[in-house]
Amino acid sequence: MTVETAVVIWQGNTKDIEFSYTDFKDNKSRRVVSVNKVLFDAGSEKFYINGICKERAAERDFKESNISTMIKVGSKRYDFQEWMLTLDVDICEWLDSDNDKTVKQPTDSNTEKSSLTSRLEDHNRKQQIKLDELKAERANSPNQNTSNKFVKALLWVGIFFAPYIFAWFTLKQGNSKKSKFIAFGWLTVFAIAYFNAPVKNN
Repeated sequence: MTVETAVVIWQGNTKDIEFSYTDFKDNKSRRVVSVNKVLFDAGSEKFYINGICKERAAERDFKESNISTMIKVGSKRYDFQEWMLTLDVDICEWLDSDNDKTVKQPTDSNTEKSSLTSRLEDHNRKQQIKLDELKAERANSPNQNTSNKFVKALLWVGIFFAPYIFAWFTLKQGNSKKSKFIAFGWLTVFAIAYFNAPVKNN
């Protein structure tokens, strides 16, 4: 099988992903990839991620089965199936195409057919719940982003007028080194100006 014969099941723009990968020479490395598309080969039932590898500065194809860790997106981590759900793609729909054929094949046991169908329905129901939860999370994210921006704006107003109090809040997790540098730089300027200010006599 070659990647060229696989079908594209997703294509578009999304956030960069990070994972540990083992290549065909059994070399392990950490990769950061700007994803272009995801492909599926029905013959081998393998998924492939195509994108620009930041480590190699070139386009590469990554076999999903060779990814040895969770896929990191920003501060969150997903297994491959969960990550695909964030792209609105349920990989079970591609894998279950062969399972559907299995259910339709004649067997000697009606109980076995019923059991397999029940398992498939239960599996699809669980995946739909996951997909709904992810959609709800994405729908709420704009409100969360607006709230976070408002809080940060208030923080910087406080830093400007009272850096000796509010600069320390930038030490909390989630603030960049640049933010800390600016906040404590302004605190230093503020302190120097304060102590060098002429004292008025009564």
